[in-house]
Formats: sequence, structure tokens, C-alpha cells
Amino acid sequence: MKLTFLGTRANIDAGTQRHGKQSSMKVSYYDTEVIIDCGEDWLGRVSGWKADAIVVTHAHPDHAFGLKEGAPCPVFAT
Repeated sequence: MKLTFLGTRANIDAGTQRHGKQSSMKVSYYDTEVIIDCGEDWLGRVSGWKADAIVVTHAHPDHAFGLKEGAPCPVFAT
């Protein structure tokens, strides 16, 4: 299993260049990739992800609003 942090920033201004994108993580396991969370600043970039599914932990903008335009795969959320 491989974990890749795509973004670690909350709904605040970026403090450094490494702190650039809102919450998102990719979990890779063999040929399966699952994205966990999709913050608002990912809006318009989700279609480029080759994910098998997206899991949204909760509906705050910095965790879910990147999916306002839909997703190219199933989305699991509360």
C-alpha cells in the first residue's frame, strides 16, 4: 500500500509553496487507486485523476468542494 499526500492545507491561505493544495490523499494498492477528500482548490482538476473511487470524510469546503462539478468515478460520502 502506498499513501501519497496530494494536499495538506485547510481552508486557509497557503503558508509555503509546499502547503499549496487543500486536503487530499491518494491510496494505491496494486492496481487500485482511491482518493480521500477533495478540497475546493482541486475543482476542475479531478477529471485528470485516474481514481477508482473518491471517499469524502466530511462536507467542509476544504474536503469536499472540489467535487462541485462531479467526479469521473464513484464517490462515497456520509
